[in-house]
Amino acid sequence: MFFSVPNFLDKDTFAVLQKKSEHAYKLSKEDNHVLLFKDKVKIDPDRGIYEEDRNVQQCHRFKFWSNTNNIYDEVIEFYGPEVKTTLDKMIDFFHANGYPEIQISNVWFQYGDTNTKMYRHSDGEIHGATYPNCFTSQLFVHEDWPTEQGGAFRIETEEGTLTFNSDPNLWLVWNRNHPHWMEPINSAPTLRAIFGVSWFQGSTRTQELPGSSYQHTNLVVDENEKDWVTRAKEVDAHEK
Repeated sequence: MFFSVPNFLDKDTFAVLQKKSEHAYKLSKEDNHVLLFKDKVKIDPDRGIYEEDRNVQQCHRFKFWSNTNNIYDEVIEFYGPEVKTTLDKMIDFFHANGYPEIQISNVWFQYGDTNTKMYRHSDGEIHGATYPNCFTSQLFVHEDWPTEQGGAFRIETEEGTLTFNSDPNLWLVWNRNHPHWMEPINSAPTLRAIFGVSWFQGSTRTQELPGSSYQHTNLVVDENEKDWVTRAKEVDAHEK
């Protein structure tokens, strides 16, 4: 499942979230997570593979997570009421698209510049929920972002690889088993800023560390490995 919604927030709500993002940046810290490959792989930028011997997730984040089921109230208390209208609209979107029991796992502001690295990865499952019921979303909350600055978001779906420029107020939602990555940023007169949320419904266990972008699955180590779509279908069939 994948959704893209341009101009997701109204002008005033978007402006409020931008201000919150600017404040959160002052509190953010660098996240630098590296996965070393057992065997070298072929560099392939079209698939988000930028180095032959490692996978890197490097950026600045200001984040909140909890190991309880639904952290809606805690998120609003942590970030302030400025995020409530945005979260409510996102939840309404999920409800309208057939996910009536959707819950929040973790929330973060993420920042990118020319030093940022977001290589190909997929996100972990959350609280034992099946991948069809686990989602990541990101809303771009920066100013205008011309295409030539780079930093496009790319994701593999059943229909092929999709590419999105980092357009302000663009909201993207995907199942967490979809491989995705960010192309390198060529220039960044302003920071690329993202409001990210992890979602799930139908959990089978609680009181465990939520899935996160750090618990990603490497999908490129073994060229003989089944493609991710086939493996995802097999997992779904087994769980049904």
